[in-house]
Amino acid sequence: GFQYCSGTTDVLAWVLERAGGAGYSELMRRHLWSWIGAEDDAFVTVDDHGTPYACAGMGMRLRDLARFGRLILDDGRRQGTPVVPADWIARTRRGGRFATTAESDAAAGGTYKNQWWIPGDDHGSFYGVGIFGQYLWLDPQTDVVIAKFSATDQPVADSPAHLDALGAIARAAALTPQEA
Repeated sequence: GFQYCSGTTDVLAWVLERAGGAGYSELMRRHLWSWIGAEDDAFVTVDDHGTPYACAGMGMRLRDLARFGRLILDDGRRQGTPVVPADWIARTRRGGRFATTAESDAAAGGTYKNQWWIPGDDHGSFYGVGIFGQYLWLDPQTDVVIAKFSATDQPVADSPAHLDALGAIARAAALTPQEA
């Protein structure tokens, strides 16, 4: 069955460092951040010893998070240049082998693959979520990217209300004025 574990994200960062021959922050800057047209630098969360704590994420401007989402929704290309392999994105969007447990209509029957949640909706949406309610929602059918920052008092799992709202916002944003 499915079990989410934050530690696997840290292990992935260690693998990237070993394979890439540089620190996690430098690899993110060199191979991702410098390609998205970011307004500002991002930062990688570190532990008390200065070691990257990949499962705790990155800090960035909201517009830059949306730019990252646009890159992914555009099959990993920015202005025609491949940045993230399109086949990796396609495999990710197909989802994982095991269904996640979900309380939300937006995530019912969904899966998890390659650090992304795939709710299994009729739009082929997929999303990333942060522990304090940050979201990056991508809707391929409507071509909508939604970046949402939050700062809840307590760590939260996916909020059914947030997921349902993000899906509804993506659908509404794609409506023509006559349909709205």
